[in-house]
Amino acid sequence: MKKKSIGDNPALVSILASIISIVVGLVLGFILLLILNPSKAGVGITAMLTTGVSSLDQFGKVLYQAAPLMLCGLSVGFAFKTGLFNIGASGQFTMGMFWAMYVGFMIDMPPVIHCVVAVLAGMIGGMVWGFIPGFFKAYFNVKMQNC
Repeated sequence: MKKKSIGDNPALVSILASIISIVVGLVLGFILLLILNPSKAGVGITAMLTTGVSSLDQFGKVLYQAAPLMLCGLSVGFAFKTGLFNIGASGQFTMGMFWAMYVGFMIDMPPVIHCVVAVLAGMIGGMVWGFIPGFFKAYFNVKMQNC
């Protein structure tokens, strides 16, 4: 019977790649801190690693701020799995956020209706922003390029 190597398990390889990327990023960040301000490098790396988990309140804030980014990442991952290439998730998120905030601040309505209308405005804003390149790609086969 042939022994399996670590490289034969794609899930394990993916997890290890993520962990190695995080560790390399932290090491390079610490080296940069050492170069820029050696006396505060230890304090800086400690703050980066512990601030978000120092209390339940801080951890809640991390989750609150990370949730939209995680949803954008999931949307891009879903597109990749279906064979599509979508690098516009951050723009769609930004436009959706802009329109939700615009409706939230500028239009006066009862609170319950206000929340629903703001969320719908955000969804429509992000959808319209994504529709523009999607339309040109679908009907005119326009190839998107970075400038």
